[in-house]
Amino acid sequence: MTNNFSEDIWVYPPLFAPSPLQEQLGLHICETAAGNICKETFCGKFRYFEFYSLVHMYEGRGKLYFPDGRTQNVEPGDAVLTPPGMIHWYCAARGHCWMEDTICFRGTIADGFADAGMLEPGIFHLGPHRRLLPLITQGKDPAPDQQIKVHIALIDLLGEIFFARRHQPTGTLRSIKKLLSAVAADVGHWWTVEEMADMCHLNIDYFRRAFKKATGMLPKTYIDRMKINHAAELLGKPQLTIHDVARKLGYQDEFHFSRRFKQIMGYSPQTHRNRLFKRNGF
Repeated sequence: MTNNFSEDIWVYPPLFAPSPLQEQLGLHICETAAGNICKETFCGKFRYFEFYSLVHMYEGRGKLYFPDGRTQNVEPGDAVLTPPGMIHWYCAARGHCWMEDTICFRGTIADGFADAGMLEPGIFHLGPHRRLLPLITQGKDPAPDQQIKVHIALIDLLGEIFFARRHQPTGTLRSIKKLLSAVAADVGHWWTVEEMADMCHLNIDYFRRAFKKATGMLPKTYIDRMKINHAAELLGKPQLTIHDVARKLGYQDEFHFSRRFKQIMGYSPQTHRNRLFKRNGF
């Protein structure tokens, strides 16, 4: 893989441009490797690919590293799927080697699969048999019929992987649940999409899709509504002024808070407070 280096993060662009046939198919196998052996351990740097990468470690033991210090073990027969923009590093565990087959791909079909939640990033078990090797070997034949066959075979394999993983906990879902806990614990903070995506180790576009799939809302909408839901509860506390509530939730001023509250709830904070006080006998 070729790469560019910037601020401790290696960026890997596609090695080959798509052929006219691949452009028509909407799927571009942009790089493959069979039987790579790596004995290097973590160097302290990170990287991301500008394509989807499916690597199968059929022998050895490895580690998957994230910028926040988290690590995950990669066991024999495990595969690692990474989408474009996911910052990571995987390599051999100390005292072991990493033996892999790899297929890298991109295109509108791949993006459609990702939009549908079918390309879940992370580690999953693919088994001891070298499932990628036949596709890698077949893909070396430039004949159009063979290229069509290998791209169809890749689609079939991705579909098979998706259905096999459906009943397993997903790394992205766990990351989003962890993020939601952090958001709930700090309701006064204005979380940016970039900050949330970084916490989940996902690129921004993929994060938005995954977040909406998990919560039913886009990230900014979720943060906005979460704050207003907390406000609706706090407004029932007579010891807090509306100004106090606005400051607790991170709003710069009471006017901005009141306007947003009314946009979402349909009435002003004062009207909501009057209703709560009347109901509770204040």
